[in-house]
Amino acid sequence: MKFGSYVFLPEKAEGFDFHLYRVKPEVGRRMPPQPDMYSNIAFFGDNVAARNHPDWISQSPLGPAWRTNNNFNVRWDVLCATQPEHREEQLDYIEDVARHSPGVWLNSIHFAEHGHCTCPRCNEKWKKSGRWWIVRRSGTPGNDATTAKQAYDLMIQNRRVDLVTGKRTPILRMPPTR
Repeated sequence: MKFGSYVFLPEKAEGFDFHLYRVKPEVGRRMPPQPDMYSNIAFFGDNVAARNHPDWISQSPLGPAWRTNNNFNVRWDVLCATQPEHREEQLDYIEDVARHSPGVWLNSIHFAEHGHCTCPRCNEKWKKSGRWWIVRRSGTPGNDATTAKQAYDLMIQNRRVDLVTGKRTPILRMPPTR
């Protein structure tokens, strides 16, 4: 087994087999990759991109996925996963970082929580998919009522907002008794 360090500065910690350097955390700051350290890149969590392109922010019935939106518990601004310009720019950035480091790990590679994203582009993709929104969003295979219920149950576990109604739910939900 190998052990690695996860660092925010390009300094290796002694006693580890490999080192993972956060070249782009969710705040959006970009640091140069190191040739002898693996690189970690936040993909959809990006405060700088959100500030420069507010139209790229993920949307929901309770508003955008800004870290300042008190309807959510997000710690950074989250961009829409289908925003083509952002995706293209990020893929180019990942390729460049990969050329200058031994490898790349990605994080923040998900939709924001709480029923995101419902921007016009995501809604159009959802309609074209022919799948129920909750099923498509969850990545659950199938498209029947049982699958939708399973996807819904999976997605609302430990959430603050009901993804279908947009109403607040308790942080922890107990399954109904029969």
